[in-house]
Amino acid sequence: MKLQENKILISFDLGPKVEILGDIEKTYNIEFIDGSSNKTLYETSINNGMWTQCSKKWYIPWIIKINGKIEHIFNLTDKEVKISFESKSIGDTIAWTPQVVEFAKKYKCKVTVSTFHNEWFEKLPSYKDIKFIPPGIPGDFYAHYKLGWFQTNNDWDEGNYHLNKPNTIPLI
Repeated sequence: MKLQENKILISFDLGPKVEILGDIEKTYNIEFIDGSSNKTLYETSINNGMWTQCSKKWYIPWIIKINGKIEHIFNLTDKEVKISFESKSIGDTIAWTPQVVEFAKKYKCKVTVSTFHNEWFEKLPSYKDIKFIPPGIPGDFYAHYKLGWFQTNNDWDEGNYHLNKPNTIPLI
């Protein structure tokens, strides 16, 4: 029986993830690096048949090194990106939706937005380049982000879903 060569899978669905598939026994040192500061945010070693993921779920220009070699440089240009609004609030939706247009312009990407109120925006000229889908619809996206008011241990999340506690910064 022939062993299946190892394959490295890299994805950015709610944070960067590296998975190693295949039959060849090998250890891989994985580094998740913030490309804006060159600071390693998470580093670990895994073997084939395993995966690892950095807990940071907001936009970071990732550099992923495997065994000391740059394996992937994160780049949203011309890529499909999903942004899911996790809040049903009218105010959150109205504040956040124009920001996805700015995100698409800034990173030159194609944005699909999942909101609970898509009908408010779908036919407006300002959102002609944004695709709207209902919550829970999967798809093939280069990156996926969630916007919401996330808590960890009954305190506002700081460090996983948010760079800063969301109740301490402007809504948009």
